[in-house]
Amino acid sequence: MTEIKIPFREDMAELITVGRKKCTTRTEKYGDVGDTFPVKWKNITTNLVLTHVEKKSLSFVAQFLHDPEGFENATDFVDIWNEIHPRKGFDPKAVKWVHWFEMVK
Repeated sequence: MTEIKIPFREDMAELITVGRKKCTTRTEKYGDVGDTFPVKWKNITTNLVLTHVEKKSLSFVAQFLHDPEGFENATDFVDIWNEIHPRKGFDPKAVKWVHWFEMVK
């Protein structure tokens, strides 16, 4: 078990803190199951642990994982992905790392 760092935008940190966001999709692997990381939002620090790390296509994430990603629908996920990754944008066939987490008990 290692403490890692996963950066989050403020709006995503809020979703994690309130329990709405349960996973994050990244272009690279940030850690392994059991690794922990803090997320800070305002004056709140939430400690999280990775529970599962897997590779999925962006189309799969948008279609089936938008809710645990913290989004109302696939379009919202795609829009944020394009905002965060303006150069390459959303490529539905691209395979990325999905990091599942939960609050440390």
